[in-house]
Amino acid sequence: MGKRHKWTENEIKYLEEEYLKRTPIDIISKNMGLSHHQISSKASRMGFGSKYTKTNSPNYKAIYQDYDWCYERYVNRGMTHEEMAKEAGCSKRVIEKWCSQIFHLNNRTFRSVKHITDLQKQIIMFGTLGDGHIDRREAEPMYIETHSEDEKDYLYWKYTILSDICNQPPVFYPESYNDFGAGKQYLCKPFYRLNTKVLDDLYEIRAMKRMDIIDQLNELGFCLHILDDGSRGNLWEVCLAEWTQEEKDLYQKICMSRFGLMCKQNKDDRYYTFNAVSSKKIDQMILDSFPNDLDIIHKKILDNNKIKKLCHYRYVLLEDGKIGLGNYCRRINRFGQYEMIRDVFDSIGTEEVEESVLLEAISHII
Repeated sequence: MGKRHKWTENEIKYLEEEYLKRTPIDIISKNMGLSHHQISSKASRMGFGSKYTKTNSPNYKAIYQDYDWCYERYVNRGMTHEEMAKEAGCSKRVIEKWCSQIFHLNNRTFRSVKHITDLQKQIIMFGTLGDGHIDRREAEPMYIETHSEDEKDYLYWKYTILSDICNQPPVFYPESYNDFGAGKQYLCKPFYRLNTKVLDDLYEIRAMKRMDIIDQLNELGFCLHILDDGSRGNLWEVCLAEWTQEEKDLYQKICMSRFGLMCKQNKDDRYYTFNAVSSKKIDQMILDSFPNDLDIIHKKILDNNKIKKLCHYRYVLLEDGKIGLGNYCRRINRFGQYEMIRDVFDSIGTEEVEESVLLEAISHII
């Protein structure tokens, strides 16, 4: 009688993992250097046979046959059929069958049961003030936004937030001629386009008047609009070409009352210019709210030779580098407390603060 094998914790863990993957016993046996009998006996004693049913068993049920599994991935996570098939280890056709034909989880149900998050709503709602719009076709409410080739990173940053309601990442369109229905050909520079899926939640945003969106402007929304429609020379200037005078007046009022920013209408009444102090404050607001390595941040602020001196920045020092204070607040789910945390940060008196020091200071107030 052969010597009985003494199983280690790592071997048991490996065996369970392989059973979970439904790896054939012959392969497990070869990989572990143990006999077929040793593997099957240990698996039986541990109850792996009933816990992880083999595919040839009449009791076997694949993960894609579970409605909750499909709903979580297709609706909540916004995964494509290809991504689901890869995770389940099956073909795309199998996923299409179970999602669409059996569980009736398709584009029609997705648009009605999928609800956007508050952050997604802000990105879309305030995006409509700038380079984005919601398709005007009655039954096709999808958000669309385009940016030039040198603002690709910026659009991809938005995609990371909207990815679960999109079919694909932003699509590149090369340089081409277009007549826009006027008969005259115009050269269109290369650009990237992002569009979401059709979502019923977007009906509400599409129905909003511009005045209502302006009235809801917060710091993130203001920065999104400035990056979309603003330009930074010696001062920040924003284009409000299609806006009514009433909308412009409200925008100017909110800039002052909500953000402490002073701007005035130019002789060309399509444009409003912020003064020097306000322009530096806008730089800071943007750098605190967005990853500083985005192409649009470099183009409009960091690599702008016309800016003589930027106002001081606020960085939180982490183990793997540093991050702007606004992004840090968003990471720890405290962006709503940004102004209070900013004041605590400023009381420390430096531009860079260790995370532990900041958290300690915050703990005495919150």
